[in-house]
Amino acid sequence: LNATFMKLLTMDARKGWQPFEKVVKEKLGRGVLAQYTASDMHTDWTGGPAFPVFYAVPSPICSVLYPERPSEVNVLGGFVINAREQATGKHASFGTLGTMAAIRTFIEAGSRPIYMGWGSMVCKSPEYMVLMALEALRQSGERAIIYRGVADLSLELLERNTTDKGLIDYARSNALFVGSCAHEWLSPQ
Repeated sequence: LNATFMKLLTMDARKGWQPFEKVVKEKLGRGVLAQYTASDMHTDWTGGPAFPVFYAVPSPICSVLYPERPSEVNVLGGFVINAREQATGKHASFGTLGTMAAIRTFIEAGSRPIYMGWGSMVCKSPEYMVLMALEALRQSGERAIIYRGVADLSLELLERNTTDKGLIDYARSNALFVGSCAHEWLSPQ
């Protein structure tokens, strides 16, 4: 969450942080965005004002991991934007209505898919990961919604890195690669 928060601050933060601001207000009783001006958002934090840190973990866990927290460290507990809010398509963090429509179409086209995603994790290389994921999918005989993640996994990446036509055909028929999506909405599907 800290890396995500820093990224949001250094890009179009006020717009990108909006879906999370409500949760922070509920947990802390105050917002975050009003504390920072546009110039603060681009300050070199090593010499600038105290940077707020948020831990989206239960308080007992944070107490063990970070027993002597400075005042700018805030423990928020569970950090979930509800499914209805995620599914509006208003927040890029949760994908677009087009992404949700593609997911619905994919789900309705066959057996219930599994979800595969590694988020910010990369194992060896994106090329290795896409081959590993699709080979595992083929061997399992399942269909999957695969989160692109930081590795930017995609059918195109698979096609550039294998000559196994059977694997490519299996992926075309049984895998949907998605970027940001509404996980609270997707999981029960």
